[in-house]
Amino acid sequence: MKHRTRLHRCIAVSRLGVGMFFGLNSPSLAELIVNGTELDFVAVELQHAQVSSGDSTAILRAVQATDPDVTPLVRLPDHSVYWIQQSLDAGFTGMIVPLVESAEQTESLVRAAYFPPLGDRSSAGSIRAVMYALEPDYYKVGLIVEALVHVHGATGDSNYLDAAVTLYNDTITRATDLWTNTFSHKTSWAATTLHAVTGEVDYLNHACRFADYIVGLQQPDAAFTYPELWPSYPPEHWEGVANICPQFALWITRTLQTLEGVGMNG
Repeated sequence: MKHRTRLHRCIAVSRLGVGMFFGLNSPSLAELIVNGTELDFVAVELQHAQVSSGDSTAILRAVQATDPDVTPLVRLPDHSVYWIQQSLDAGFTGMIVPLVESAEQTESLVRAAYFPPLGDRSSAGSIRAVMYALEPDYYKVGLIVEALVHVHGATGDSNYLDAAVTLYNDTITRATDLWTNTFSHKTSWAATTLHAVTGEVDYLNHACRFADYIVGLQQPDAAFTYPELWPSYPPEHWEGVANICPQFALWITRTLQTLEGVGMNG
C-alpha cells in the first residue's frame, strides 16, 4: 500500500494544506470528524492532551480507515527517542516536535527519525509501518547532496564533499527504481553538481539517465506529468504543473549544458 496523501500533494505544488489538531481520546469522534470533510491532515495531540501511545494508534487507525487520503500527523510531548520511534512505527506520516531551540537538537531529532545512512532509527518487521510502501525520498537526497557540496565550496572543508559523495553513491547502490521514479528528479541536479566538482564521468552518465526519464514524461502540450502524484493528466490543480514543469526543464537544461561543456552530444 503506497502512502501518498493529500498533504504530500499540497507540498508538491506549494499549496496551503487545511487540517486540524485532535486532542480527545475518542477514535469514534475522530471518525465522525474526518468522514466527508476531505481534510488535508489531522494532527493527534500528545503534548497538551491525555492521549497515550496506544490511544494515538487507535485514533490513527480510525482516521485512516475513514479517509485513507488524509495525512495523519502527531504532535509529540517531548524530544525522546521513545516517542519518535513509537509514532513512526505506528504509521504516522509526520511528526510535529515542540520546543526545538538549537541546531544540535534538530540534528538529533532528524537522526532519530531516519533509517541509516541518514539517521540512527532502528527497524522491526512486526510494526504497522511496514504495511506502507513509502515512496523513496530521492528528491531529499538530491537536496542534501546539493547543500553539502555548496558548504564544501564555501568552506573548503573536504569532509562536506566526502559526505555528499557517500550519501549519493550509497543511494545509487541501494535504490531499485531510481531511474524510473519521478521523485528522483532533484537527484539529477545533484549528479550534475558532483560532476562539475569532481569531474567523474559516472555522475554525468547518471544525470543523462535522469534527464532521459524526465523527457519521457513530457506531454503533447509541452508540460510534464508527475505519475507518482497525479493519477491522470492534466492534474486537478493546475498550479502543480506550474511548479513542477520549470524544475524538470531546469534539470534537463543543466544536463545538456554539462554535456556541451565536456564536448559530448546530448
